[in-house]
Amino acid sequence: MKTAKTFTQSPVKVPIGQEPSADEPALYTQIPVSVLRCALFGVSDKGDDVADFTKVTVDRRLTGAEIRYKGPHLNQDHLKLWQACLFLAQETVGLNGDKFAISNTADLLRLSGRSTGDSRQYNRVWELLKDLVSAKVEISTSRTSYFGSLILEVAKDKPSGRIDIHMSGTLKQFMSNETLSNDMLRLAGLGKDQLASWLHNYYASQKEPPKLSISEIKSLSGSQLKLPQLRQRVKKAMAKLKCGSRPLITDFKLDETFDTLHVTKNPTTVDMRAADAVAAAAFEKRKAADAMRRERDKTGSRFKTQGEVNRPSANVVL
Repeated sequence: MKTAKTFTQSPVKVPIGQEPSADEPALYTQIPVSVLRCALFGVSDKGDDVADFTKVTVDRRLTGAEIRYKGPHLNQDHLKLWQACLFLAQETVGLNGDKFAISNTADLLRLSGRSTGDSRQYNRVWELLKDLVSAKVEISTSRTSYFGSLILEVAKDKPSGRIDIHMSGTLKQFMSNETLSNDMLRLAGLGKDQLASWLHNYYASQKEPPKLSISEIKSLSGSQLKLPQLRQRVKKAMAKLKCGSRPLITDFKLDETFDTLHVTKNPTTVDMRAADAVAAAAFEKRKAADAMRRERDKTGSRFKTQGEVNRPSANVVL
């Protein structure tokens, strides 16, 4: 029987609801740009289930991207938790399709911006995980496609609270290109603010922020607010993104004549290489790996990869 690696080292020390301090190291994880520039993970607390595969509104600037979805209503709470699962899967099993276990559910709470002192949040995380298992997506970009669940399966041991999570190894193909290295603690620090979280992810995924009209923000974020109310909420959310020790936004202005938001931001790591460049980089990586393998075979030594050196301590459990 295959064992599951257990994540036991908490990567988060910053109190949730607060911005990370200047000396708190940033914690990044890769997430597909395509799910950040669309209405898949919206900003409404509640919404209707989607019974049949339905086309999701995607930013028209994201050439070649198309998303179809069937399942429960998803919002930024689901996005933060899915991102946390991607991070922990990468840290434990390299997102290779094997199951992994979370021995301390508080890690999931912290990484997804939820309070660890509220017992209701532990039950809420379990419900969100079940939603992510029920969520079926078909994501096509200019270079790859994925069809399946956001999470394959979850299981919880009630006496210990341990949660086993199984994510598809084919998700890894999205992590080689068209990704954002997202600042997880900065996002977690936004807490329950759904609109600020969506705007954070949208603008973090842009190298050069485009001008967005308030009506575009309404459509892309799935907001149910009327434009005058949304306009005021956007201003408050953008002001929040200018704060903290690692602010994403440096400045913004809402052009009232054209109802358009103009934004400048601090740099973020966004990988949007062309398909040819991705193929060339993958070829060079394979060549280097083959050369290393041949050298290792000659010497008979066991080379430890940097990932193995840096990987946090984890227990193997039955």
